[in-house]
Amino acid sequence: MVKFRVWNWLFRARELKKENDMKNVYPDVDYGRDLTKNITPNFKYGEFVASEKAMEYGIKNIPNEQEWQNIEFVVKTILQPLRDKLGIPLTVNSGFRNNELNIKAGGSPASFHRLGCAVDVDTHEIPLVKLLEAAHELPEWSEIIAEYFPGGWVHIAHKKGDNRKMLKLKDNKHNFAKVTLEYIKNIYK
Repeated sequence: MVKFRVWNWLFRARELKKENDMKNVYPDVDYGRDLTKNITPNFKYGEFVASEKAMEYGIKNIPNEQEWQNIEFVVKTILQPLRDKLGIPLTVNSGFRNNELNIKAGGSPASFHRLGCAVDVDTHEIPLVKLLEAAHELPEWSEIIAEYFPGGWVHIAHKKGDNRKMLKLKDNKHNFAKVTLEYIKNIYK
């Protein structure tokens, strides 16, 4: 009975997340895609443009066609394979951010989010270091940032043709450092 309640709670939590994502987009705006449709079995278009900050500032976070294609590429080559590998739900905290939203969010002018090539993702089902390790094992990616570890989230970016595999750590003062996977694992010891 307890196991059923836990699964029921997890299912409802995921449904609420999806409902909240749709609250963080403008209902009567053409985003260029049907936000309720799936890109892959586990990810919908709406997850990548929904933003509380965009709604707070009245910003319409609408990707152009190339940015939508970049989002689809990241979902198909990074997020869905990661979800399949781990077998657990992943939460997209931040996906595409247009220039105005990126500035309000304190993002870099060169941010992969601006291009639709990055997502900030987490899960409450495994330690973040396990999520980061699984992402690190994917065959291709541009950068992974362990943001505010050991808490925080994992930023994963992948731009077509860019397989540099740069791993970084971002601290609470917004400093970045190139690191190794072993260095990040030691944070958890």
